[in-house]
Amino acid sequence: MFRSIGLPELLVILVVLLVFLFMPLVWGKIFSKAGYSGWLGLLMLIPVISLIALCWFALADWPVLSELAHLRRSTARTLPGTQN
Repeated sequence: MFRSIGLPELLVILVVLLVFLFMPLVWGKIFSKAGYSGWLGLLMLIPVISLIALCWFALADWPVLSELAHLRRSTARTLPGTQN
């Protein structure tokens, strides 16, 4: 009735589980470094939503870059020897 699971099947199951556990962690780290919530990494497990999220992420203005530009503008005004 039931066939026993062999080593190749167990390896495939193990790899799939590792990918499904590892992928959201990596994407969450990428999202958090860009200034978004790391929980957005869970969206990458949903097939169609992951494509939409990836396009949004690539085209959006990242909060970390906006903050960097703001800091550069404010630092340039306060450095000695610069003209206002």
